[in-house]
Amino acid sequence: MRLLTSLICSALLFAVGCDKADEGTEPAPAKSGEGNAAGNGTVSANPPAGAVAFSNDNASISFTGYKPSGEKHDGKFETFSGTFKFDKENLAESSVQVTIDMNAIWTDAGNRLTGHLKNEDFFEVIQYPESIFESSALAHVDGDNYNITGNLTLHGVTKEITMPATITEADGKLEVAIDYNLKRSDFGMNFNLDGINDEVPLSIRISADQA
Repeated sequence: MRLLTSLICSALLFAVGCDKADEGTEPAPAKSGEGNAAGNGTVSANPPAGAVAFSNDNASISFTGYKPSGEKHDGKFETFSGTFKFDKENLAESSVQVTIDMNAIWTDAGNRLTGHLKNEDFFEVIQYPESIFESSALAHVDGDNYNITGNLTLHGVTKEITMPATITEADGKLEVAIDYNLKRSDFGMNFNLDGINDEVPLSIRISADQA
């Protein structure tokens, strides 16, 4: 069983002000790499039967980075695509998968911060241009609340994560809301952990038409 966000994915997120940007220095260019350790993978062109498609047209993957002082920056990923199959009566048949273009980052602080997130201190987008989430299980918690477990590949590291989700179906739409705190250090992004919070709140929203 494969299931999603965001996402993810992841991630990520550290728009919080990277100190280099705050100090007014130019961010170093992203390092080039020979191949993508994230696997050069994308969401399958043949989604599971009954799955709905989502992308930046009907969904969002956003994040907020914080410093210990409380200063924050918001960001989002502007290009991603995925599928979400939700069978409330047979969760074993449910699945989520998403591929995020890590170069398509927007932040509220302009090009200096955005460029810093793309370089070797964080995402290294030249070497790792994509982040991929593929679910392995969806479990019911209560009401419309579920846990989505799966593998997130980010910055060349693959790690199993479990994200809480609210999932509803109404008026021909699948609505999904995920809020998850992603630890960037789990994915090898250890830049200035004293000055920029390790945990980055990630928000995923999907509002997709069902067939």
